[in-house]
Amino acid sequence: MALSNHHADASGHTADWAFKHLFKLESECRSPALAAQVQAVGQFPKLFDQFPFPTLVGPAFLKLGDLFCGSPNSLRYHIAQVFSASQNHLQHITYTEELLRRVLVVLYSNDPIARALALRLVGNASIVFARYPEAQHGVLLRYQSTHPLEIAAAVYATESLLKYSPAFLAVVWETVIAKASDSRILDSVRAQLIRSLRHAAPNLQLSVLLYSHCCDWIDHPDNTLVVKEAALAAWSAVIQPHNELKDRDAERASRFVLHDLESTRRAALALLGTWKPKRPSADIVVSGDVEAADNILDVGSIKERLVEFIRLQLPRLAGDFDFRCTRLAVVALARVEASYGSSGIPESWLFAEALCKWTLHVFSSLGKGDVPMLEYAQVTTTGAGEYRFCGGGVHPNSLRDLNGVAALKLTSTSLRHLVYSTMLVVNIASILRQPGQALLAAAAVASSWKAISYSRECAGFGRYIKRFLEASWIWCRRAGVEDTLLSSFGDILEMTNVHVYDAVIAIALKNQLSDCFVTRCSQAVAKSNHASVLNGMQGLFKVLPTYRFSYEFQEWFDAMAFLADAEGPCENIEHYSDFVDSSLCALRVLDKESLGYMFQIFIIQIRKELVLLLHDWRKRASTHQFHPSLVLIARLLIERARDLEERVKYVIDAFLSIDHTMKHWLERVLATLNTLSTITTNASVASTNLLDSDQGIDAAVVPENPKFTPGPSFFSLPPNPLIDIQTRPSFGSGDGAVVVASASQLHFIVEGFVKFPKHRLPVSMQRVRVVAWLSQRPRQGSDQDLPSCAKYNAVARTARVILAGTPIPANSVVENGYDEHWDTALAFETALDGNYFACPCTISLPRLDSVYGHFDTTLNAHVHIMCALVDSTNRIWWLGPHNSYPLSISTTIKS
Repeated sequence: MALSNHHADASGHTADWAFKHLFKLESECRSPALAAQVQAVGQFPKLFDQFPFPTLVGPAFLKLGDLFCGSPNSLRYHIAQVFSASQNHLQHITYTEELLRRVLVVLYSNDPIARALALRLVGNASIVFARYPEAQHGVLLRYQSTHPLEIAAAVYATESLLKYSPAFLAVVWETVIAKASDSRILDSVRAQLIRSLRHAAPNLQLSVLLYSHCCDWIDHPDNTLVVKEAALAAWSAVIQPHNELKDRDAERASRFVLHDLESTRRAALALLGTWKPKRPSADIVVSGDVEAADNILDVGSIKERLVEFIRLQLPRLAGDFDFRCTRLAVVALARVEASYGSSGIPESWLFAEALCKWTLHVFSSLGKGDVPMLEYAQVTTTGAGEYRFCGGGVHPNSLRDLNGVAALKLTSTSLRHLVYSTMLVVNIASILRQPGQALLAAAAVASSWKAISYSRECAGFGRYIKRFLEASWIWCRRAGVEDTLLSSFGDILEMTNVHVYDAVIAIALKNQLSDCFVTRCSQAVAKSNHASVLNGMQGLFKVLPTYRFSYEFQEWFDAMAFLADAEGPCENIEHYSDFVDSSLCALRVLDKESLGYMFQIFIIQIRKELVLLLHDWRKRASTHQFHPSLVLIARLLIERARDLEERVKYVIDAFLSIDHTMKHWLERVLATLNTLSTITTNASVASTNLLDSDQGIDAAVVPENPKFTPGPSFFSLPPNPLIDIQTRPSFGSGDGAVVVASASQLHFIVEGFVKFPKHRLPVSMQRVRVVAWLSQRPRQGSDQDLPSCAKYNAVARTARVILAGTPIPANSVVENGYDEHWDTALAFETALDGNYFACPCTISLPRLDSVYGHFDTTLNAHVHIMCALVDSTNRIWWLGPHNSYPLSISTTIKS
């Protein structure tokens, strides 16, 4: 059971080989040939990746530090590159101060190139050097140099140290500000210094100072574009964390909207995208508040720059059109118009509407197989103030004439443009909030849905389309204009895109479609000579054109259709069982493909067992003559009711996100089972009354059969957290099973990670409960078998909780009987450390000689481990997993 200390990598090399290889590299580094030294130094990162152990990494870096002290600059450059490539292994260095001393020897040398390389190395190793004042002081002194390479290296080291030591900024603040304001320094160095000052954002005092410096750098006429761009980046970093963008700041940022440099334009528009202009109140102007009045300005200049930028961008639709920048500009323009008003129709709405119409035209042309002529798209203004796109038309070549890559690129680009422009219309309508614009935006969304449903599926864009459909539908519902979108669903039935179908089906399953749409579905099915339309749940699944869905959707709808047939008005219990079994068979196949239908499988199993149990109970209740076998049948019914009750309780505690409707149905099932057990128990106990009577149980007393009312979670249940466990030491299998001594204790640790889903959980998880017990049989049944899962869960529920730090007495192993060690569970709990947990466990083993005498005996057993999560209210959620491991108990080894 001892674990091996000889680690090995994927290629089979052991740690001994790694140290031998390290000594070989050290000897090659002392070679007189520089090429051999460079080759040896270049092999260190690969060695660290193969064996990232502190016992190897620490000495190796110290050897590199010694080599850095006594090597020429050409080799020092390659050593600094090794530190850059192995930054994730630097934290394994134990003697960091010793390594820093070796680097500082070069940092205080007389060679400026050597000092520059030492600064580069300090920057590459800043993750471990940042906390040392010696490294900070050494970097600060290098700013006094006049060598450009050394100053550039000092700037790089400063920026690297600031990532891991923000307090270092207060030390170098005056020096960095002075150097950044010095026009004699290279613009690239000044720009890097100014960008490094963005680390002042968390410090309110320094951010205020940096704000004024950035304004001076931006407004200074002699500064170059490179310096102003860096100042704009640092300025935006200190503005956003502490306050909103003021009007005066917005005016300053708008000066760069029409800049020739694309990165500068993007940075300015990103700032304006966060600007929320507010019309100043009349009280500020009348009161004469100087500070408040200073922030008031005429936003006409900002609006003019934004309008000019948008007009310059729109003709580029045929080429390198930047939708992100255009969207930010239109949104900023809409906020200005919403706050300060506009005469007539807002220009932001005209821009967004015209852009959406153009992209819809282009995408629709591609959907028909035509290639639109995009070479000369132009924007004109009509007399009514409406923007229109001229040009276009259809190219003489069709989409089939293009090669596959060109056609796919053209289709995917036009699809993205259509989605961007449609959501831009939605955003502008939400910002302006003018009457009638919400309906116009909903009409644009409906047109985009139709265009996408006509198009062919593009590989890799399924998730992208689904997000757009979901976001646009949510907005329509919140804005109260979903009827405009629902009215177009009838036409979508005859289109080909499966993603639009999926969205329509998801809405249908949530009962969001009106009777008119169901009627249209019926008509479409009738035209296609499909099955007739039924009522209720059967009708919902029969009218949908499932033949157009993916294979998974077809199988799922078939399963739901079988379930709907079973829940129909059918009195034949055999037909009911056949339909339910067919539904379960289809769902089990889908669940084995990791599609997550476990909850539906469990609910259908509960429903089937409840129907069969009530059917058998009514048969027994309808018996008018008493027979002694009825008492035995009654006991069997009680046993089945109690087993089903355990299964229902397990399902309630095994799924976190059960909705109210499903939970209410499960509670009604529990109430029905309780009533059934009470009636049957009273009837079986009162056997003398049955002997004196000519009738059996009163058939009028019938327990309630709760109507199956599936809630939203039955169709789409959010996933549970997943617990991935392993044991330490690892339990083997077969011949490699762990062998332990009879009448001893087995100590092991269950550790693992909890993978929480992306959606928000209804409860907060605090601890992990690990239940362990010894059994003579391995785990039986699969995860889809509800009876076996509930049986093992019943064992785990009765576990005795062992508090942390409470040892199990060794003499209890001797005192307890042989049978008491089997299927007797113990529960251990531990707190969650983020997503990780490690829970020590102990199991007492039986004394074999009390049963088998003094003969040498080896007994095969199994250790069962089941995990659960405990929330802040101490409720236990049995999420699993449940694993069993082989174990050999022997009297021939000592404990």
